[in-house]
Amino acid sequence: MICEADAVIEAKPFWVLVGWKEHLYDHEAARLYNQGFTGLEGTVLGLRLLSLGKATNNYIGDPFQVIMVGFGGVVTESQDTVEALQKRIKQRNDALSDIDIVTANLSVSDQVIDDALKHFKEAILGLRHEVRVHTLEVHDAIHAHTADNMTLSVDDSEKP
Repeated sequence: MICEADAVIEAKPFWVLVGWKEHLYDHEAARLYNQGFTGLEGTVLGLRLLSLGKATNNYIGDPFQVIMVGFGGVVTESQDTVEALQKRIKQRNDALSDIDIVTANLSVSDQVIDDALKHFKEAILGLRHEVRVHTLEVHDAIHAHTADNMTLSVDDSEKP
């Protein structure tokens, strides 16, 4: 997203990483980014990139903060939500890493591979559950923010 001088926010069909410039982060964002991303998908990708940064850079660490800006306003995610999403992303990443290693080992049984796939499925379903909960929280927060900022006024000078 880009903010122009006249304060109009215009969606752009590309991504931009702001902050620490490192090829590793650009590579991961380019690999995972999809032009049709929702704000929530962008949040998950952003947390994944921050987690990668935390693991590879001494200057990146917790707590991470997520701020979503849209036409409905600005919403800051609760720290509990961010930490829950981080936990689920880590579980999914760990399960995927297990599959990478297990499938390369020809000496393991098919049952070990099945177990790794089941673990991965559980991790994905857990992340999807967390995303659904998060989606409802964001939806409620945006509507509450909009309702709080709506005021009705009557100008007495216009009465007949």
